Amino acid sequence: MLKSKALDIISSFSSDEVKEFREFLSSPYYNTNKTLLKFYELIVKFHPKFENNNLTKEYLFSKLYEGQKYKDEVIRNLLSRLLSQGENYLRVKGFEGDTYGKDIYLIEELNKRKIGSLFDKNVLKMEKLLEKQDIDGNSYFFKFRLETEKFNYNLTNRRISSPLEIDEDMMILKKRGEHIINFFIMAHLKQTDFLNKFSSLYNYDIDEYLTIDFNKKTDLINVLIHLMQRNDEYSNVYEIYYYLIKAFQDLNETSFYFKFKEALLKKADIFSTDEKHYLFGKLIDYAIIKNRASKDNSFAEEHFNIYVLYLEREYYKHSKSDYLPLDLFRNILIQSLRRRDFEWTEEFIKKYIVKLKKDYQENMYNYSVAFLEYQKGNFVKALEAINKVVYNFFTFKYDVRNLNLMICYELEQWESVRSILESYKRFLINNKMVGRDRKEFYGNFLKYVGKITKLRSSPGKVDKLDKDFLRKEVISTNNFSYKDWVLEKIDQL
Repeated sequence: MLKSKALDIISSFSSDEVKEFREFLSSPYYNTNKTLLKFYELIVKFHPKFENNNLTKEYLFSKLYEGQKYKDEVIRNLLSRLLSQGENYLRVKGFEGDTYGKDIYLIEELNKRKIGSLFDKNVLKMEKLLEKQDIDGNSYFFKFRLETEKFNYNLTNRRISSPLEIDEDMMILKKRGEHIINFFIMAHLKQTDFLNKFSSLYNYDIDEYLTIDFNKKTDLINVLIHLMQRNDEYSNVYEIYYYLIKAFQDLNETSFYFKFKEALLKKADIFSTDEKHYLFGKLIDYAIIKNRASKDNSFAEEHFNIYVLYLEREYYKHSKSDYLPLDLFRNILIQSLRRRDFEWTEEFIKKYIVKLKKDYQENMYNYSVAFLEYQKGNFVKALEAINKVVYNFFTFKYDVRNLNLMICYELEQWESVRSILESYKRFLINNKMVGRDRKEFYGNFLKYVGKITKLRSSPGKVDKLDKDFLRKEVISTNNFSYKDWVLEKIDQL
């Protein structure tokens, strides 16, 4: 069976792209090697998986050069050329799909060639397109590039001869500056956010990163306050990002979160699909953190309502995917089960399981049924469903471990509980990819499951003092998984 990077590219092609690539290779502008086209025709018969044992270098050579002695370098050369053309095809396809990027490149070429009439025409066309474009970092970046081309064109092709022309150039520079500042603020905030999120997830030190060092030396909050106070066309955007930063700076002061939410809901329509995906996602991030830190679950309903908003308005969609993300589906499922509104949960599973990528649907369905049946008290059914989950390839291995642990507890299988606890603890301790917060989050859960198991499995009646002490200890401990469940099991002792 043949292995090649060229096949990796071709295997990703849809049926339409298989035809397009054939046309691409048939074009003398892109390819003048007719043998390469024949080579592709032989290979593509095995599309998309290329797992047939008959697909070998020797087979391909014999079909191209019937009766000749096999030469490995010939096939290697053809595979190399096919890889190069596959990459070229992806470049062209990507360029064709980049609406603003290809327009900017055209404007740059017209500028270089000093074709004034076409330059003006295409600048005007792009300005109209960008006026209709919803706000995000990329829209500001392309506006910046367009103003740059306008200024460069005037600089090289026109002598300033009147105050009006001076005003025109100064207005171009003014807009150019505004666009690059807006782009920087939006891009920098996201970069900082992603760095903090992933450094926490993977327990990675980022203190010396330029992004973090830059933040320490600047006061972005005061910059945003000043920009908001200018009361110009961008003030509403700055206000939203100001409240976003403030909300995460002081989690105890929920007023900033609600101001962020209110301002965002009021102006949501001005933002692009990608920006709405990000900003409303930050509402969810805040609610998750706030919920975990809460001792009384006072933010749980707000957390659930944000999920419902995100779901119903389809803010999970963005330019790279229309699918419902797997982790979002999981989080909404878990949050809805905590509310014990099983009818809502069943309808959610039925309606939204098909919005996941097809490869995930069966696994996620069994996972969902397992958790639903567990919450209903049908522990045997829950065990049957969770055993259908393909564990080795499943994203939510923690959840599967946790559910298995809880099912065994409910079924009073104490040896199984102790075995799971020990292996789970070793996994958390030895896995360097598990971040500090996550180790604490699941580690606290395991600690208290171990304690309630010891009390529950011991002969005789549980001492009330031991029970009350454990309950107070759990209530005072933040950041751990299934806290409500642990408290419920303590009350049942």
